[in-house]
Formats: sequence, C-alpha cells, structure tokens
Amino acid sequence: MKSLVLAVTSSFFIGSSFIVHNKGLKATQGSASGAVPRERIDFDDKDLESEESLWNLYGRWMSYYQVTHDPKEKQERFKIFKENVHFIHDFRKNDNSFGLALNKFADISGDEYARDWMGCRVPIDDESD
Repeated sequence: MKSLVLAVTSSFFIGSSFIVHNKGLKATQGSASGAVPRERIDFDDKDLESEESLWNLYGRWMSYYQVTHDPKEKQERFKIFKENVHFIHDFRKNDNSFGLALNKFADISGDEYARDWMGCRVPIDDESD
C-alpha cells in the first residue's frame, strides 16, 4: 500500500493504521509510548469474505473507538479501513517476529497519519502577561 507509514524506534514498529506487538505478548491496542495495551478489535477470514462482513467489522471498530462520520466521509473512510485490514491480514500470513492489529487509526491513510500524528506539537500559551 503506497500510503503506508511505518516508523522504526529501537526494533518496535509503529504503524499508522494498526499496532505492532511482540507475538509473545497479548499486547494489542498499543501506543508510541510503549504502554502494553489490553484489548483490540480482532478479525478473521470470515470478516473479509464479503463487502457486508467488512462493513460489519468496520461497524464494530467504529463502536469500539466511538468514531462517527457523515455518510459521504464514512464511505471514503471505509475504503481506507478495508485496505488497512487487508494489509494486516496479508502480513499475518507470514512468519514474523511481531504481529499487527487494528487500532484507533484504522480508517486514516498513512499520509494523514504522518501529517496529523507524527512530529512534535508544542502547546501555545495564549495567556497575556
């Protein structure tokens, strides 16, 4: 997927639309801070069998992360979500030392993630002296 973003920090991968975890851990919904997560939205082959089953998975994901979109944006976000789910599914077929799972960024592109979530943001103190 051309818009995929992976950043490497001391052998821990952070994906824009999914999280990466050591297969030996039950880590799932991770963060860049290295905190060990406890839950995730998981999926299997049945969730990828049809457009309807993918929409059901997207609905579960939206409920879990309390995401809402207007109908037009939801259609666009679903396309990105579907690409990311297929990327994770294909990745899991290989014997890797780490795994991938969906996270709260699953319906944004790698470009959006890089633009909005990577880098340093310093709060501006707008109080006048």
